[in-house]
Amino acid sequence: MTIYREMGFDNVSEHPQGAVLYALARTFTFLHKRLTPYYAKYGLDAVKVNALMIIKHIGKDEGIPQRELADRLILSEGNITQMIKWLEKKGLVSRHGTKDRRFKLLQITTKGAKLLDDLWPGHRQLAEALVTLTEQERHTLLRLLAKLRGVTA
Repeated sequence: MTIYREMGFDNVSEHPQGAVLYALARTFTFLHKRLTPYYAKYGLDAVKVNALMIIKHIGKDEGIPQRELADRLILSEGNITQMIKWLEKKGLVSRHGTKDRRFKLLQITTKGAKLLDDLWPGHRQLAEALVTLTEQERHTLLRLLAKLRGVTA
């Protein structure tokens, strides 16, 4: 069944933007239903997993500014602060001040890195089972999703 039929449209050109939005929302729900229980086994959700991944891989040894993490996750200052406090309380990240006290750098802890290492094989296995795209299709999809978010891939 096409996305247009799922939406109840007979004419394919009636709502192309609505079809894209609907398809993205359905895909999000599809993935969310499968990833949420897996992340919950580790006491995490998708946003926290993404945060840990960014802190580990973008921040590396130097750390990543809290503001940059918020921007990358598309979260408000209040939401990012609460999440970082939770991750810090669990011992998964640490916050370090700089000369400018308003500016905090985030680093993943050994415990946080180990948690990601433990989680990763199952995450990767789920991703491979869920995505039936060719390598070229994956690259195209990633480029198009980045374009929708207003960033370059």
